[in-house]
Amino acid sequence: MLSHKEMVKGVEGGRLSLLTEPAVARQFYTNFDESQQIEAVGDSQSYESMTVKSFYLTAPLAFSIAAISSVFAFRYWAFLIIPSLALFYVASQSFASIKKPYFIPSILLIAVAWFFAFYFRHMGNAFVLTLTLAPLPHLLFRVVYRLSTLFLSSLVESNPRAYEFFTHYKGPKSSLPAVMVRDRTNGKILD
Repeated sequence: MLSHKEMVKGVEGGRLSLLTEPAVARQFYTNFDESQQIEAVGDSQSYESMTVKSFYLTAPLAFSIAAISSVFAFRYWAFLIIPSLALFYVASQSFASIKKPYFIPSILLIAVAWFFAFYFRHMGNAFVLTLTLAPLPHLLFRVVYRLSTLFLSSLVESNPRAYEFFTHYKGPKSSLPAVMVRDRTNGKILD
């Protein structure tokens, strides 16, 4: 097992990189309260938690408002629109933590939806609101996981106790540690 100093020196030198499990990182910032964070890593992460939680809670809010406004925009057709929105919401949340979250598809989806919202603005505010808010959870969930991994990687690099904790901590559904150190020269995971 590498010491914290060796890991930091390797990461700063570009020889090593940290691999952070996105689901565990998100859970650390959304599910752990401040006292649990202090107990785990010896440091409060309240600012980071508040930032991640604000994006995490904005996604269901955007979905809820889009679903309600779809009733006013589409009337009887809302019984098809709302389940479609719910399916899109669940899929967005499910796939956001897989691999590295790319933002270009989310931004393109939002741009297309906003273009149609602008083009069909004569159909009313509820229609525009539905099209404006429906794709936002897709982006927000990706932001949540990306921010969580960035914050956790930074914490592990700067805090020896966090490094020790997360290189041994395994999430509830994972057999791998939350943070692993990879040698960039040969791609192997270091113990």
